[in-house]
Amino acid sequence: MNTSVARCVRWSVSTAEYIFGVLESFARRRGADDVALLLLKNVAWTTGALAFEKGLSLILALYVARLLGVELFGKYGLLFSTVGIISGLAGLQLGLTASVHISRYRSADQAKAAAVMRLCEAVSFGLALLATLLLAAQPALVASLLFNSSQDADVLAAGAAIALLSVLGGVQEGILQGFEEFRKLTIVRVTVAVSNLVMLLLIARPHDLFSVVVATIGGAGLRVTMLFLFKEQTLRRHKLRTNMAAMWRVRHVIMNFSVPSLLTSLTGLSSWYGMLILGKSAEGFKMLGYVTAGTQWRGTVLFVTSVLATVAIPMMSRMLGQGDTAGASRLHNINLRLNLFTGLGIVALTSLLSPLILQAYGSGFSEGRLPFILIVASTAPAAYANVFLQYLVSSGRMWETLAWQAGQNALLLVLLVIVVPTFGVVGFSLATLLVAAVFAVVIHLCLVDQISGATGKNVNSEA
Repeated sequence: MNTSVARCVRWSVSTAEYIFGVLESFARRRGADDVALLLLKNVAWTTGALAFEKGLSLILALYVARLLGVELFGKYGLLFSTVGIISGLAGLQLGLTASVHISRYRSADQAKAAAVMRLCEAVSFGLALLATLLLAAQPALVASLLFNSSQDADVLAAGAAIALLSVLGGVQEGILQGFEEFRKLTIVRVTVAVSNLVMLLLIARPHDLFSVVVATIGGAGLRVTMLFLFKEQTLRRHKLRTNMAAMWRVRHVIMNFSVPSLLTSLTGLSSWYGMLILGKSAEGFKMLGYVTAGTQWRGTVLFVTSVLATVAIPMMSRMLGQGDTAGASRLHNINLRLNLFTGLGIVALTSLLSPLILQAYGSGFSEGRLPFILIVASTAPAAYANVFLQYLVSSGRMWETLAWQAGQNALLLVLLVIVVPTFGVVGFSLATLLVAAVFAVVIHLCLVDQISGATGKNVNSEA
């Protein structure tokens, strides 16, 4: 990172610290309690970083869409959806495992926190390497399955490298979240976002998907490096040490937490399979271009959920581990209201501006306005439902979380298989919206009283 970029990052962080100090003083005068203040501080750091990262990623998406064109942009979306599935499988959700357990044990049992952390790192590295080798071994075969052509084998090989780096970075990020090091995560996100822009401008070429993927590898590598260095710095400060025997003693967390987390991540296969069906149809990759644009803006709406989940899950896990179910319940309710109102507001604004947004993507995207709006609209109920799932994760109730998401995605898969061959991209987006809305209503009816009544009761503190 050159001197000018470093100076810019330091200035941004110093400015943010000053603003957060002013906000904290104002909140205290308004009578905010310690839980609300801690949430405000952590959310402020993470919101600033993710807002910058997400805003820049949308600019990059517009640039990539114009660079590639609508059909290659559809391939781009299918490739990164596939990379996400592979990363989820190989990663075994060990980043989340590390985050929850470190936040729970770092004060009460530092030796156990260190053992879980190192176990997650070791397992994730082995699985990531294995998955990458398998994907890179037959790139032509995988390219034929995804893109109906073996000519994109080089793209798949580059995608395998991104999958490896995503898994490694995910675990390092989860560890820092467990220590609630949101300031350091902010520095990483801002730096990597700027780096991604620079790499794309320098390397990516028109109508060349491979060059775009190679440019992405540079940013992923920088992310892993920075996260690793910050994580090691944090460990030295906390003086955490462990050994193989201690790591073996906590192996149960893999089965009790990571395995159901992994199975939960598999439920994302429904949308991926729907995209695969769509890609096989006439003008399939053009339709996937519309889906990719909608999914990117869906992610923009859901970034609020990501912000709050990043902060709320380790905080609620720590509170539940200490027996503070009242604090965890209060944090859940704050999280719920913020997601509901913010999600609805952003969905409405995005839908209103959809003609301008799609024009910015380039020629051919404006025809996909209806599926774009439907996919974006599905994020409001999805964000609401995710808050309930976050509480279950914080409680260590991963098998229950799996059951909920498996039911949701089984319904989505059935609908996609039925409607996509007949109704194409409109059927895909309608099914996504309908299932998200139904799931939000059902999970609210089943869990809202249970979580509200958790105050004063002990919730599982062991994974």
